[in-house]
Amino acid sequence: MPSFLKDNLKQHCSGCGSCVQACTKKAITFKTDDDGFTYPLVDKDKCISCGRCYAVCPFDGADKISQNQKFYAVKSKSSSVIKDSSSGGAFYEIAKAFCDENYVVFGAEMCDNLKVRHSFIDDFSHISKLQKSKYVQSDINNSFEKVKEFLKENKKVLFSGTPCQIAGLRKFLGKDYDNLLAVDIVCHGVPNQQLFDKYIKELSESLGQEISSFTFRNKKNFEKKSCNQKTVLIKTNKGKSIVKEVLQCEYLAAFHEAMFYRPSCYECPFASTERVGDITLADFWGAEKFYSSFDDGKGVSLVIANTEKGSELLTKTEILFVETDKERAVANNAQLKRPVELHKNRDKFFELNREKSFCESVKECMDFPSPLHYKLYKIKRLLK
Repeated sequence: MPSFLKDNLKQHCSGCGSCVQACTKKAITFKTDDDGFTYPLVDKDKCISCGRCYAVCPFDGADKISQNQKFYAVKSKSSSVIKDSSSGGAFYEIAKAFCDENYVVFGAEMCDNLKVRHSFIDDFSHISKLQKSKYVQSDINNSFEKVKEFLKENKKVLFSGTPCQIAGLRKFLGKDYDNLLAVDIVCHGVPNQQLFDKYIKELSESLGQEISSFTFRNKKNFEKKSCNQKTVLIKTNKGKSIVKEVLQCEYLAAFHEAMFYRPSCYECPFASTERVGDITLADFWGAEKFYSSFDDGKGVSLVIANTEKGSELLTKTEILFVETDKERAVANNAQLKRPVELHKNRDKFFELNREKSFCESVKECMDFPSPLHYKLYKIKRLLK
């Protein structure tokens, strides 16, 4: 294990999985702690002290590759693509332009069991599996090893993920490949699968029905001029659909308060405009202030071209865009300026969560609105 991680494992390990996949002796495995986060565990009987795990760890100084960055407000020309995307459909259009021949695309997929894991597609008709936001840290499994295999087979590989995952992949590969396009997202921070599973179990029990799908960013009333993106869509195995405002959803409300992110997220070295991907994707929050004629209220993406490779691919996309500047791009995207601030009740939440329900723990640690407060909030928003 990298020496600098031994005493500060939880503060510095992002769980990218690079060390696990890089170990030729399979001496490193992931172990889950009491709070649900995974960390590398070294089998000393198998370890030969080769230092490979140290060499591939991105928290020991990942190279930032930003070169003459260009910033854009972007949205797809297709209304249906925007409807099925979290923001303006940039990922879909970039992947579409990339997928001409002999390609694979990696990204986070929410599986049928509501587990979030990295997977790949080699048929663009399946791109919906990798679209939309999933506010859970994905199981990276052996994705880096598969990427390397595909690259050596001269396949084109698009890999999308959080900055720490992209940095881990680049360290794992050890060099850049002409046939690799890395796409990083502007990330708030990541909770773990165990927390999400507990919330889903409690929600299922309260409804008396099993949850079959969960959409973190639901575009309610899309046909209206300004659709509501501040809702989640929950479907059950009995065909029931439930739309909740973010403030009514304990998981999302606490997520946006940075209540239960991975410890390393609060010291993230990638929370800046210096990026590790060829292209960076995010929501263009505040686009309506700068480009009112461009923003129709249905979602606008922020796209940052960090390399010539990224810029070249963008010229092949069929998207609507407005070039912008760094100041406007970062104005309402805090994670392009600094890591998220540690929530004052984070430790308290995890202590409570070990003994109580997830929802009870959230409500004791933040100002979660009562039904009356929520009705007042709705009235104020309607008046505004």
